[in-house]
Amino acid sequence: MALPAIQVAGLTATVDAEELAERRLRLHIRSGVLMLSEFGLARLLPPSLPLQVDRIAPARLLLRVDFRGRIMSVEVRPRLLSTGRIRLELGGLVGLFAPVLIGLFRERLAGKPGLDVGEDNQLELDLAEILRPLGIYLPPPTGLQLADGYLQILFDGPEVPV
Repeated sequence: MALPAIQVAGLTATVDAEELAERRLRLHIRSGVLMLSEFGLARLLPPSLPLQVDRIAPARLLLRVDFRGRIMSVEVRPRLLSTGRIRLELGGLVGLFAPVLIGLFRERLAGKPGLDVGEDNQLELDLAEILRPLGIYLPPPTGLQLADGYLQILFDGPEVPV
């Protein structure tokens, strides 16, 4: 059976009733599991990024990067930081080209909420910041796991303040 693009399990959350009465959603998530298939992850990437998801494998993502008209295969190892951000560490031989790729990403990420180049010139994602404009408030992730075909992100924290 194929995995759904995006699946949420074990969700504990609250909805702001006043906002809902005004037809606006403000969902405060306390805990749950977010599972993204390769297709789901690909749909979450901003179209301006020169990336395509090739495969999600145990402990790594395999991506294709369009670098000035040339397609490069890139291995990325996601790592959960203590700040709750997800760092995407470039691996393999492409790591040698990291400064050039990071320069390209900096240019394309300018002004995009939750997508930054952090210390050591590594890409970093802040899911809470990415989803906040949609009315979804997340605590920092507490776990991250990659398996064949999907990425799983765990949340277990206090309710997120508005």
